[in-house]
Amino acid sequence: MIAGGLAVHIPVNNADATPTDARGGGLPANIAMLASFADARGAHLPGVCDMIFTGGHSRMGQGAACYARDPSVDAKYVRAHPRTAFLDADGRGFRLLANDVSLHQAGAVGDGRADDTAAIQEALNVVEAAGGGCVHIPPGNFRVTAAVTVPAHIMLHGSGPSSVLRVNGCDGLVLAASDGIGPRSFSDFMIHGQGCEQFSAIVVALPDAQRVQGVVFERLYLAFFGTGVRSRGLWHATLRTVTMNQVWQGVVLTGRNVKISIDDCRFTHGGLLRGDGESVGIRVGDATAGSRPEDVQVARSIIYGFGKAIIWRTALFGGVTGCDLDGCTQAGLELVTADGGFTFANNWVQVEGVSAFGVTCTALGYNPKLTNILISNNHILIPTASAGSCGILLGNQQSDVTVEGNGISGPWQSGIRASGVRRLVLRNNKVESRVVVERCTDIDVERNFAGAGISLSGNTQLANPG
Repeated sequence: MIAGGLAVHIPVNNADATPTDARGGGLPANIAMLASFADARGAHLPGVCDMIFTGGHSRMGQGAACYARDPSVDAKYVRAHPRTAFLDADGRGFRLLANDVSLHQAGAVGDGRADDTAAIQEALNVVEAAGGGCVHIPPGNFRVTAAVTVPAHIMLHGSGPSSVLRVNGCDGLVLAASDGIGPRSFSDFMIHGQGCEQFSAIVVALPDAQRVQGVVFERLYLAFFGTGVRSRGLWHATLRTVTMNQVWQGVVLTGRNVKISIDDCRFTHGGLLRGDGESVGIRVGDATAGSRPEDVQVARSIIYGFGKAIIWRTALFGGVTGCDLDGCTQAGLELVTADGGFTFANNWVQVEGVSAFGVTCTALGYNPKLTNILISNNHILIPTASAGSCGILLGNQQSDVTVEGNGISGPWQSGIRASGVRRLVLRNNKVESRVVVERCTDIDVERNFAGAGISLSGNTQLANPG
């Protein structure tokens, strides 16, 4: 930074440091050092002063910052930004230098008791007004009592599990529309809910004409919410190494969400909260939405303890690969339709319960155009007997389905059951119980093993029965 023609070293968040010029001398005449932000408001300053350093904001040593004189900062501006701007005794306006700001520098306390909502929002807003940048969540417990809106050009970074947003009875972060591709990231902090069974930790709620684009969520921990991430309008977004615990629903994507990657994440139901509708790890698509998600990919993730690990209602393209869908009580995957193609491969699925399903694929009530479903090389297990259960259930308008190389173990009523499917291939599957294929058209059944036998009835255009 240049001040009075000198290069000045600016200490940030260090109450013991004093600004010096590049030669190690004292402060230039146009720079003042004050104890705290409170001392700066209404201070008597030299007329040449155009920069102020403070040793703290709410308290000494917490929120040290630099403020620059700005003729556009008047009483109205200060009323709108009371934690990051002030007028001195002569009415001259100063504002926080704001492209890289800590929540402490906007007056957030982080002790878990003070309401930090307004301070957090102001930190985000002033950085956005300065053209965007990064807002840091330092270690602490920052209490939030109303949803915080994250503007379009903000990145939000913490210091790991010690950086906590404590959300009380509301949504956590609501992302505003942004058209920039990125990169833009939210990382290394926790959002912890209290009384949030009907709320979401992170929300995108936009009409189809708007979007939040190019965001990466990584190393986040979300806990005690009805929903972890609820989105209508994410484009080209990634959830990587995101952990959710004690959530009724993990990720819910409705309406237009385009090219979404969920990779190396951990979602756990936990059993302590009850939200709306079905308990599900990931939900893609909604029967009532005008638009549908496109190209959603889930990989290398663990989804544990939900009623249904994944409900794939309607989407254009997508897949689930290399995941562990464990401890589910109703289904591992419930697939309705994914026009243009869907792959379910190399997954571990374990379910328990009455009338439970490892994978159930039915398009009843929908009109899929090109389903093109591949279910391959999965291990699907039910450890205890269950009436009406099925490892892989196919039927009701599904077409172009290939089921190959799967291992289906445990006392299922049926290991594989296909009914009314068009263009079906069953190849190289190993099933402990039985395989049933009925009323299907244009099918190829080849090199399967079924411990309780294979039943073929009412089919047409059958090739290689065995």
